[in-house]
Amino acid sequence: MRVMAGAMIFYVHGLHKLEGWIAYLRYGTPWKLAEEVAEMHVPTVNTWMKRRILPYLKVGRIVRFNLIACDAAMQKYQTQGRN
Repeated sequence: MRVMAGAMIFYVHGLHKLEGWIAYLRYGTPWKLAEEVAEMHVPTVNTWMKRRILPYLKVGRIVRFNLIACDAAMQKYQTQGRN
């Protein structure tokens, strides 16, 4: 499950950045990575923490996650694919 999530994150968020970098190297087209990063909104993990979907421990500015508890919490939101 984690491997698939990582692959999906790369495909959605990383592939166009890689293509932009290659175009910048080959043709000198402007690379808009800095502008795209500036336009990003609150990360999903922060949203899940605020909605108390994802369990975490916070002491001061340090946040820790229990991987087993997070996996168990996310199982409720997992959808089944069509066979």
